[in-house]
Amino acid sequence: MIPGTHQYETLSWPSLTASDRAAWEGFRRTRPSLASPYFTLDWCDAVHAARGDLKVARLSHGGELQALLPFHEGRFGALRPAGGPLSDAHGFVCGPNARVDPDGLVDAVGARMFHFSGAPTDDPGLAFASAPTNGFSLDLSQGYDAYVARQSAAEPKAFRNLRSRQRRLEGQTVEFNADDRDPAALANLLELKRAQHHRTRQIDVFAADWTRRLVADLFARNARAGLRGRLSTLRIGGCVAASHFGLQAGGVMHYWFTAFDPEFSDVSPGIILLQSIAEKVAREGVTRIDLGGGVYRFKQEFADLRTPLGSGVIWGRSLLAGAARGAGLLTRGFETLPMGRLATAPRRAISRLDRLIAFHEAPRNPPGHSA
Repeated sequence: MIPGTHQYETLSWPSLTASDRAAWEGFRRTRPSLASPYFTLDWCDAVHAARGDLKVARLSHGGELQALLPFHEGRFGALRPAGGPLSDAHGFVCGPNARVDPDGLVDAVGARMFHFSGAPTDDPGLAFASAPTNGFSLDLSQGYDAYVARQSAAEPKAFRNLRSRQRRLEGQTVEFNADDRDPAALANLLELKRAQHHRTRQIDVFAADWTRRLVADLFARNARAGLRGRLSTLRIGGCVAASHFGLQAGGVMHYWFTAFDPEFSDVSPGIILLQSIAEKVAREGVTRIDLGGGVYRFKQEFADLRTPLGSGVIWGRSLLAGAARGAGLLTRGFETLPMGRLATAPRRAISRLDRLIAFHEAPRNPPGHSA
């Protein structure tokens, strides 16, 4: 607990004042770590339009606004970031010297915990509870050619394989559309992604109504200033071989949803699409493409920038919070037993259940949407 008097106020997202929104933008300018599209007001506006349940906590100290935190009140007393599991970056929107008491916030909201991942490691409210992991990015600050020169020297085999697959497409009709405005192409991406989820037995992200509404809204924002949803497609022989829908704000793009047709897997269309997108957006002034956390081979081979991200849990002080924390400690203790992958089974099962709940706990028909 930080000494002193902290004031907490919880508002519905639409109740955020013009001065609060101006302060938000001011905080983002003082901390480069808040450059991700997930920290934009537009992201929160779109999330609230899709779900209708976004709230924001205002943290003040001595009467001065210190920080803002958008969140959803989940079931069983869990606070979730704006966009729930769809958010790959979140944390307190505040200045670098903010005085933040996250434990007090969790208690003030009446929650038991706030589980976070993808938080900037300079977050004044979350850094103390963070376990660092790597976020992967493509550094385009010196242009696409400079990126390729650096990364092909570091990962020569990956780029040789890329060039080999590109040569195999010679003689075929290959079409790259960096800004595909066809709604049918977006529907195709969602269909491919859902098929991938079912094939790999992952949670179907788009089974929840609000996730589809959110993507549709972001797609419609493509031509507006600020945050834009950007759909890119790669067609081979007239068929969509790979597609990607990402978020772009200022000079940062977040690589979000990508899918490919298994019929074209032998030429790795997803990697070809990623490189085509990087070359195109670099010419438009994008200086970084964030791929998010998670260790995947393509990230290790093609990302030339590693950015530490924090993950952890802020616990409240209630009896329910204490019980939940004790259960978490018991689960982690189980993982120390010499049982191989079986030892992690309880944690993985709990994590999957929590994600499933998070996707389906939003209101089915938020304000402005009919059944």
